[in-house]
Amino acid sequence: MRRARLLLCLGAGLQGVGARDEAAERLAFVELSSPQGAYFVGEPFRLELRFGVDASLLDSGLLQLFPRELDVPVQVEADWLRGLRGARPFAGTERAEPHSGQRPTFALDDAPTAAERLQDRLVSGRPFAVLALERSFVAERPGPLVIPAPLLRFAYATRFEPDVLGGRVALDRRDAAVHGEPLALDIRALPEAGRPLAFRGGVGRFRVHADAEPRALEVGESLKLTMRVEGEGSLAEFEPPTLDALEGFRVYGSLAGPIEGEDARTLTYDLAPEDETLREIPPIELVFFDPTPPADYRTLRTAPIPLAVRPRRSGARAEPPPVVPASEAAPAGGAPRRLSPLAPAIALAGAGAIVVAVLLFRGRARLPREGG
Repeated sequence: MRRARLLLCLGAGLQGVGARDEAAERLAFVELSSPQGAYFVGEPFRLELRFGVDASLLDSGLLQLFPRELDVPVQVEADWLRGLRGARPFAGTERAEPHSGQRPTFALDDAPTAAERLQDRLVSGRPFAVLALERSFVAERPGPLVIPAPLLRFAYATRFEPDVLGGRVALDRRDAAVHGEPLALDIRALPEAGRPLAFRGGVGRFRVHADAEPRALEVGESLKLTMRVEGEGSLAEFEPPTLDALEGFRVYGSLAGPIEGEDARTLTYDLAPEDETLREIPPIELVFFDPTPPADYRTLRTAPIPLAVRPRRSGARAEPPPVVPASEAAPAGGAPRRLSPLAPAIALAGAGAIVVAVLLFRGRARLPREGG
């Protein structure tokens, strides 16, 4: 079923796109804002689109622009919602719940959309009904980032007469357009000075926790180390820490689990202790860039995890778990990939079949020919 699209039908009185309508600007406004004027590459940032209409006009003077009636019959055109050069959409920093709980509808470009109803604003002593919409992005390169100006369209009248159906007909319909201002942000490159070698791309404010299972095992047996990273930031951007330098352990592989709403990420490692004197998994480091002033690179460490490692039983042989090597782990945000537990058996069976075929072929080659 095709999604219904709204068709805007404005009269001949609509002002040109570049012209200012001073009468309309006294009745409505539209604006863009962001909590800060500067961000770092890789740092999520929020844009807020706000628009307001004279409360008395909203109550009795605004006209519906579309066949489908809207709670607030205005149309907002915002080019930046269709994509920003130098930034990508990000879904992790919108408010979980609206301030007021009210979500009236309006037209965003050509689609009906719900906005958050904010507290009325006094403009020149008159109350304006205010609505807001938020979207978040992540800057991908340094330099100025300019968000194009939004445009608010609406139609209104001051005189009406009743119609035969009990409604009313506007006698002095006016079509109007109000222009906002573009918003310029400064996107900064991550500093080279002081960048640790272990930095792998994480930008934000994070917390980290680790756990392991089982904690009592033999030398050479596999355990699962789970590392959970939470917080506000570009969790999908950084590469998982490598544990190749973890002394006393063999690292079979690692898997990056799916991003959980872009506010948490789970990393799983398969390890095996190689020394019965080991008593713990030492702290695991996560290096990231924290844009909170004073912005700098920071290192988090997990708490050490106690272990009870027993000597390997006589005759026991450690078998590596069927896990993808770290270099072939699933990409960030993707489903983990694991080798089938039957893969080693299938490979051995195939090799055995080849050997048997070769021996049979050689045996037949040595048999005397009939009548020879």
